[in-house]
Amino acid sequence: MSNADQPAFAQSFASDKDGHMYSAYEKSEINGGLTKREYFAAMALPGIIAMNYSDEVGNVRYALHHADELLKQLELLKQLESK
Repeated sequence: MSNADQPAFAQSFASDKDGHMYSAYEKSEINGGLTKREYFAAMALPGIIAMNYSDEVGNVRYALHHADELLKQLELLKQLESK
């Protein structure tokens, strides 16, 4: 599962019969809530709208572009820190 598809907020954890920890999100086929990508785009959207752009579809695409870029940069930072 990519970082963008993971839940944006904390989740509960459990262990299986062998003692391995897993998140309830990973074991469930029904998942509610926002992904990180959706959350980041939603956070960017008010600022984009405040710039008085009237193209709704363009605004959403711009917000998603920024969310994708943030996720990309976070992944690059994670890779650099693990070296």
